Amino acid sequence: MDNKNNISSFVNSLDYFEQINLLITFFQADEGLSRKEAYSEALDKVSKEGFIEYKLKQAIKMGPTV
Repeated sequence: MDNKNNISSFVNSLDYFEQINLLITFFQADEGLSRKEAYSEALDKVSKEGFIEYKLKQAIKMGPTV
């Protein structure tokens, strides 16, 4: 199974609330948003096709930030 399928399979295994929480974590880590701001952003983005996969792939492939 290739990396794209692994990521899609993982995201598809998450329920709605797990997807929201994953996005909240991304937005807090990447953009420094408060939990409330990140939650609002997650609600807006969770239904966008391929967005969670994109954010997860971005997080995995980013590498060291120091």
